[in-house]
Amino acid sequence: MKIFYAVLAITYGFFLTWYGGFSSPVTEQELESYIEEFKAASQTQGADPSGPIKYMRDLAASDQGGEFLMVNLMDFRDVAAYPPESPWANDPDPLAADARYTEKIAPLLLKRGSHPILVGPVTGKFIIEGVWGDWDSVVIIRYRSVRDMLEMLIEMAALGDVAIHKWASMEKTQVFPVKSSFAFPGLRLLVALFLIALAIAVKVATKLSAVNR
Repeated sequence: MKIFYAVLAITYGFFLTWYGGFSSPVTEQELESYIEEFKAASQTQGADPSGPIKYMRDLAASDQGGEFLMVNLMDFRDVAAYPPESPWANDPDPLAADARYTEKIAPLLLKRGSHPILVGPVTGKFIIEGVWGDWDSVVIIRYRSVRDMLEMLIEMAALGDVAIHKWASMEKTQVFPVKSSFAFPGLRLLVALFLIALAIAVKVATKLSAVNR
């Protein structure tokens, strides 16, 4: 049983390493390196990098280190707007375009220990001061670091067929980071509880097997 417990502890250690969330803020030198990589990847695909580079600078400027949440407010188009030369130019469904984007981006998130926290439609209004955006949906994504977000943008640019689905589906969107000052225990606790429960179950099963011999 000691070996089994050691395997569980090592497994949890690997999980914590993958899940991360404790890195330092991006430095100015790192940011410029990421931007150069993004430019090269975008130009390879014939895309204009100027808009996303502004987003990269804005995100890095607010980096406090460690994990953060990215809030996405989304208003879908009535008809998907793909470029005329796109293979999906004749598909008018914006939700299908969004589904393609989700399918493309999910593996990029997963390998960086990032995942959705909340996904759902906006169901109404409550207190609205100022202009309301008529948002259709809200998605909140957990990222383990700003570095991961920047590296993901570079990979998306290199692939060339990821962001096209997002912009085809969106009439407008607002995306902004949130640094949590308080949160309920998340995936780290759930994985720990699962491994503890597994250890207890195996221990009980082993004892019952020994009694029944």
